[in-house]
Amino acid sequence: KIVVLALSFDKPSPAPAQRFFDQEGITNLPILMGDAQNMETVLGWVLLPTTIVLNKSGQHIYTTKGDAVWDDSSTLKWLNYLAT
Repeated sequence: KIVVLALSFDKPSPAPAQRFFDQEGITNLPILMGDAQNMETVLGWVLLPTTIVLNKSGQHIYTTKGDAVWDDSSTLKWLNYLAT
């Protein structure tokens, strides 16, 4: 019920993101490549990581810039609520 898209803006390859995935044991997400200049121009993002949360209708409901904790009980409860 929740879709995660991992976007990498590291040039020239996804190698830095793949090293992070390997270190964290992430094996079930593809790494999608993007252009950092285009990211800033189109989305206004300049700080990575940036996390955007959309509801089931695709509407933007939350943004956090910088590192975030996603596996604490209150965040998991919130994410489960969004998935229903």
